[in-house]
Amino acid sequence: MKKVHIVSHSHWDREWYFNLEDSNLLLGENLTYLMGVLENREDYPSYSFDAQASIIDEYLNIYPENKNRLKKLITNKKIFVGPWYTQADSLLINKESLIRNLQYGIDICENFGHSMSVGYLPDIFGQNQYLPSIFKGFEIDDAIFQRGVYTDQLKGNLNFKWSSPDGIEVRANNIYLGYGPGKFLDSSDEYIEGKLLPMLKKLEILNTDCEDLLLPAGGDQVLIREYFPKVIEELNQKNLGYEFILHGRTSLKIR
Repeated sequence: MKKVHIVSHSHWDREWYFNLEDSNLLLGENLTYLMGVLENREDYPSYSFDAQASIIDEYLNIYPENKNRLKKLITNKKIFVGPWYTQADSLLINKESLIRNLQYGIDICENFGHSMSVGYLPDIFGQNQYLPSIFKGFEIDDAIFQRGVYTDQLKGNLNFKWSSPDGIEVRANNIYLGYGPGKFLDSSDEYIEGKLLPMLKKLEILNTDCEDLLLPAGGDQVLIREYFPKVIEELNQKNLGYEFILHGRTSLKIR
């Protein structure tokens, strides 16, 4: 039976389609609400906040009084942040900029208790060919990305070894359906037949060597979906041929 790992997350577009005031307003509402949910819901294991440490800096500029609350949730791996400082365009800048970006991000996140050790690249419009080598320099062995590879290059498998020109490799997974296929996750028969099962069948075809399917469940600036634990429980009761696991209850292995 394939395991479907539901990763609840928010993708945070800071740099381009909001002004500073709008972005800060949304961030203040989003992260404050997220902390309240995770502090009070034992059935909600964790939440991924787009691998960007800049979110921490920006939020605490607005709400410095919440520093200890945020630090506790990151330390306890209820909120996953890092390793980046910000999601950069990896094709238009120098490699040194990427290295500094990771160094600043990891340092900030580790000072808050934990930096996610995954090269997470959900919405970058191309990949620097030296990223595997850069990731390895920070002891990051796994990468997850969306864009920068054609379907025929995948050779029917979303899981592969990504190599730099210097021969250094990381394990990689291509999020073929993007970072938001599970954004509106539901347990209704209509959703299951019309949306969920077709997505899972497509992912299953492209994960022939792996028992784990990755289904990102988030979107741009979205609030945490409080109802996800209940939906996961209901999906597992329907005996659909998959085991659904909300992110945090088990470890997803990229092979």
